[in-house]
Amino acid sequence: PYTTLFRSVALLARLSEREREVAMRVREGLRTAEIAAELRRSPLTIKTQLAAIFQKLGVRGRTRVAALLNR
Repeated sequence: PYTTLFRSVALLARLSEREREVAMRVREGLRTAEIAAELRRSPLTIKTQLAAIFQKLGVRGRTRVAALLNR
């Protein structure tokens, strides 16, 4: 249990605060438009932040981000 928590924390530490906000909502299963509305940002901003998240975590998609953060 603790190793799982530390792994998630280490992954999130690679991201900026705003990217972490987006990543946690991806983990919850929210779509881009839903994340944008909730965080009061444009969908294009969310897409840009998702691209940065994918690059920093070395993944190709939202499903993998959610899987990493749910481990």
